[in-house]
Order: sequence, then structure tokens, then C-alpha cells
Amino acid sequence: MGPREFPDYWRRHALDCAQLLDLAPKAKSWLDIGSGAGLPGIVIAIRLMEQGSGHIDLVERSAKKCDFLRAVIAELGLPATVHEKQIAELQGPKDGGARYDVVTARAVAPLKRLIDSARPWLTRGATGLFPKGADYASELVAAGFPPVGGGFQGLTAEALASRSNPDARIIRIRAA
Repeated sequence: MGPREFPDYWRRHALDCAQLLDLAPKAKSWLDIGSGAGLPGIVIAIRLMEQGSGHIDLVERSAKKCDFLRAVIAELGLPATVHEKQIAELQGPKDGGARYDVVTARAVAPLKRLIDSARPWLTRGATGLFPKGADYASELVAAGFPPVGGGFQGLTAEALASRSNPDARIIRIRAA
């Protein structure tokens, strides 16, 4: 976030992240890819703590960012764990790794790369929730899906309305 974004933080960033939990209200196990400064991972952890159940794993390769995330988690007592590694290094469920109800990422990579990174969990039943901006349709096409969603390579995509930006969408990916 740059300094110019602070006045619009609550709508553009906090609400953008918080709305994800409303799309998967029964999900208890979350995975955030490329957690960076904690959006959406920390916001989801706060909401999970408020509802009294659930956990989120945050995956981030930068040691400095991981130190920040761990400090926030400890200070707030959040139900979250930080994994200092690249997502490709995290064991998928096929290899004995954790299963997740939801996989998410925000402002990390194009949709195609996110789907490729999340595929081990998506094909085992997790739902992908990926906030995307106004160019979401071109990202769907680049990932192989029809511009309004549909099926491709055993997965389905839906473009859901965003409460934080009328031009943005949350792309929901599921196994077909």
C-alpha cells in the first residue's frame, strides 16, 4: 500500500479482504498464497477469531514480511500460522500435506499462475477465492476459461460481484 491509499483503506483493502469469508462462511481451514503484508490473510484471521473457529496458513517467501506477519499474529492472538517458503514448497494434500477448505491470494499473480499454484488443493475439494480488478475477464481468458466463467481442465470458474469495487470481481474456482 502506498501513502495515497490510506484514506480509502477500509473500503479498498479491509472490506475487499473481509468479504471473502462471507463467500465461504462454513470454511474452517484457509490457505493464503503470497501473504505479503497480510492482505487478505490477517483480515481473514481476525474474522475467524471473531467467529470463534477456524485457522489460516499464510505462505510468504520474504523473511522480512514473515517476521511482520508473525508479530501481528502474536500481538493479536490470531488463529494463523506463517510458512516462510514459496507455495511450490508447501506439501499438497496428495503428499500428506494439509487439506484446506479455501485457498486465496490477493495482488500476487495473474489468475493462471494462482490456479496453477493452488491446483493441488483445488483438485482435492478446496475452493479458490481470488479478488481481481476490472480486467478480471481477460485474466479468466488467459487462464483458459470463458470470459464470464465456466469450465476448463477439470475446474469451474465464477466471477462474483465485489462489495468493495463495482468493477472488480472475486473469481471462485472449484473442481468440476
